[in-house]
Amino acid sequence: MLGDSRLTPQHVSLCLSLLHSYIESKMQNPFSSSRSKLMLTSKIKAQATYHKCLSELIKWNYLTYEPSYNPFTGSEIRLNLE
Repeated sequence: MLGDSRLTPQHVSLCLSLLHSYIESKMQNPFSSSRSKLMLTSKIKAQATYHKCLSELIKWNYLTYEPSYNPFTGSEIRLNLE
């Protein structure tokens, strides 16, 4: 992540929010989280911005994402920590 010029403050904020959820899940990889929780903790207000940042992080191989389409269970997220 360090030195990746593609990252904006929104990407960094979303990454910190993802790391927070990862730590809350007792560092289980993958873990589940909801869009609303990630948007709240990352302070991203627009769904378009959230989806754009998430899509780019997936494209740049920072994480993998499996949507659940169920607001009660959350989507499965795997951080590529290596």
